[in-house]
Amino acid sequence: MDHLRFKQKRHNLQADLEQLKEICGYLYHKYCPSLISNRRNVEHTQVSDIQILALLCLQMTTNMQSQRKFFA
Repeated sequence: MDHLRFKQKRHNLQADLEQLKEICGYLYHKYCPSLISNRRNVEHTQVSDIQILALLCLQMTTNMQSQRKFFA
């Protein structure tokens, strides 16, 4: 047992997600058509469009092909 040299792999997913949310939020507000951003009942969604875009970008940066694997 060589537990003294063991280093746990740590992911900075939360920090990366916050940065991606800022970037995606800026791009969403700048380039998204008003038909999409101001659609009916958009305030009742559980996950915002910006969060979905940020999660998809995070999935691509971590090179995960499957969304089920990414969710797990």
